[in-house]
Amino acid sequence: MAANFEQRREPGRRATLKEVAAEVGVSPATVSNAYNRPDQLSSGLRERVLEVARRLGYPGPDPTARSLRRGRSGVIGVLYADRLSYAFEDPAAVLFL
Repeated sequence: MAANFEQRREPGRRATLKEVAAEVGVSPATVSNAYNRPDQLSSGLRERVLEVARRLGYPGPDPTARSLRRGRSGVIGVLYADRLSYAFEDPAAVLFL
């Protein structure tokens, strides 16, 4: 069954969560839980989902998409008003950056 799926997929295109779910025979929510809530699945099912995902080339959740969905990036910006070269001369600034 996997060979048929892999033959139908366009070259260079990554597998999707839905395609992994169809290949394993589970819901997309189960595939999502394998990555995001592993305690919700039996270890055997989780390993089966992750193995099929690896075989099909599914990279797992996209961190950028996850940040957009949650509305949080976990990143801060730093505005430095002095010359940038000064920042690398100041030991405290180097440690901060």
